[in-house]
Amino acid sequence: MQRRNPQAMVGRTSAAFRRHSTGKVPLGALMGGPVAAGRGLDTPVLLTACLFLAAVASLVRQIN
Repeated sequence: MQRRNPQAMVGRTSAAFRRHSTGKVPLGALMGGPVAAGRGLDTPVLLTACLFLAAVASLVRQIN
């Protein structure tokens, strides 16, 4: 990230990444709570793992 952005934009880019990653926590809690209540605590963890693997696969595909 720091190599690709101009020096003056590194702070803004870092802040945008941080906001994007931590800003989704309440959304995950709102979605995971009902799923956990209906299906048990393992289900939200497994769904999150599947989404994470899909994101990694997408990134790997973009890099290659």
